[in-house]
Amino acid sequence: MVHSIPWYIVLTVSIPETFLCLSLGFSLFNVPVNNKDKLILSILAGISSYIIRKIPLLFGVHTFIFLIFLVILTRLLCKIGLIQSVICILAGMMIVGILQSITSPLIIDLSGINVNEVSDKPWINLILFLPSGLIMTLLYYLIKKFNLILYDLKIYYEG
Repeated sequence: MVHSIPWYIVLTVSIPETFLCLSLGFSLFNVPVNNKDKLILSILAGISSYIIRKIPLLFGVHTFIFLIFLVILTRLLCKIGLIQSVICILAGMMIVGILQSITSPLIIDLSGINVNEVSDKPWINLILFLPSGLIMTLLYYLIKKFNLILYDLKIYYEG
């Protein structure tokens, strides 16, 4: 079961992480979404994450529900095709997951944080987010600066 998160973690981790996830995914596939729409999506996703994580479900189900919700929101708000939304969001989530799986254990080992403390002291989530958040910001900057595109989905954009 996933531990619930307090509202301040939604504001300081969930919303920025979702914003960066969306920014990376949309950029890698050249799908034009403005920052205002990404911010609205991130806030709505943060609120949904706060609610979804309170539901006692098996590990992983929360992420799947969150993904479906974010794809539907993206489809409705940004007028992006369903397949394009799924591709961009999954790419962004994969980057987030890879970075977290590298940085979080490293920070936990270096700091001596006990893994159980993460659910007992939610502010530790912010400490664990900072390195991956900085790397995601740097990646986004590099993608924009060098116009790195994995595959151009802009031709399929409906907006």
